[in-house]
Amino acid sequence: MKLEFIWDPWLNGSRLNSELEIFVRSAESARPPAVLLAGAGLWHSKYVGIHPGAHWKASIDNVLEHMKWAKTTALRPHSDLLLLAPVTVPAWNKLSTVHNGTILPDEVDMMNTYLKKMTQAKGGDVFWAFNEFTKGLSQAFDESGIHNVQSIANLKADALLNLRCNSERDQYPFDGTCCSVYKAPNYIQWIALIGTFALSVMSLIVNGCGKLLS
Repeated sequence: MKLEFIWDPWLNGSRLNSELEIFVRSAESARPPAVLLAGAGLWHSKYVGIHPGAHWKASIDNVLEHMKWAKTTALRPHSDLLLLAPVTVPAWNKLSTVHNGTILPDEVDMMNTYLKKMTQAKGGDVFWAFNEFTKGLSQAFDESGIHNVQSIANLKADALLNLRCNSERDQYPFDGTCCSVYKAPNYIQWIALIGTFALSVMSLIVNGCGKLLS
């Protein structure tokens, strides 16, 4: 397995764009990475002095534009994933005075709200589990209040890999693992599901008639 980190806090570099373009090509020669996770937000909040939200939206929209032409995560088991990370919600009580004056709760909330809207409007795939791992847990962050401690970082990595790798399994894991792209039922499963539903309805009707006649 090869892991590559592309430092592009503005999400507008040529290298990232070239990787994104692979996901919308239909040529057989195009081989996208198994998982491409893109994320930004705190950098904009900290370093963009005027209208950081607008600058960030332009960066995110670039990734969303590529997602629009790809299948959503739920529709592509056994396939490669293009995902957005939610904007990290820091441990506000740990932020230094410098960070407190530049990384603002309202801006972070606005960014994540925008991502939620785009999930519905443009089919954006956001890996919200990342923020759930640290929600309300200041101990999940190191002294900076921004970066996760190693144990939490490991859990995030496991969840991301599970999402991609579990879909390759012939059978779903039954050990509590929930990070999986579940395949749609086949026609036999649909027939069984509809048959079960029909029998349940008939049973309710028969029971109801029996009570009326008794």
